Amino acid sequence: MYTVTYTNIRCILLGMAKRLSLILGDSDESMLEAFLRAGTEHHRVLQHWAAEHGMGAINSEAAAIRALLRVGADALDDDVLDDGYAKLAEFYGGSEPANERREARDRYVARTEATT
Repeated sequence: MYTVTYTNIRCILLGMAKRLSLILGDSDESMLEAFLRAGTEHHRVLQHWAAEHGMGAINSEAAAIRALLRVGADALDDDVLDDGYAKLAEFYGGSEPANERREARDRYVARTEATT
């Protein structure tokens, strides 16, 4: 966050927002409708998620779409982490041939013994 003082007026610059035009098809609109309509379970859950993540109230279409974008991005980030952990488990868990693991271990031991 940047703070600027100019002739006794304090301004806080929080960053620039990006305005984006988005064309929604009929299926997109129908999917969003439950999240936009107050009183639905979808809207209640989205409100709760937004509050838990510091996004504030979902009181407009734009706020709902921003929250849903964050929910989707967070879910995909989790999937990326899960894939990475699965690859690590595959690599260290035995799918690699034993001789390759042994060679890698021997190289590591040789490197660490050379530095001590």
